[in-house]
Amino acid sequence: MGKINNFTNIGYRKNLSNQKEKPNWLGVEFGTLTKRSGDIFVPNTMRMGMNWQVGKNITVAPQLYFNGFFKQVSPGFRIGIGL
Repeated sequence: MGKINNFTNIGYRKNLSNQKEKPNWLGVEFGTLTKRSGDIFVPNTMRMGMNWQVGKNITVAPQLYFNGFFKQVSPGFRIGIGL
């Protein structure tokens, strides 16, 4: 069974397009580790990232992970697919 880590995020997104048919959502988000499993993350890990909706149901989000209250910084990348 795999290790699952959960983050709780808060963020803001804005549609930069003036055309209703062609949305261009861009946002920023901040999160904190709420469920830790395994040794990838240490307690008090936080993350900050940007998100961009590249298609109707696809979001890409480059992330920065701050382990142990900014003692170590690691890059990450998340792809979201929804319906």
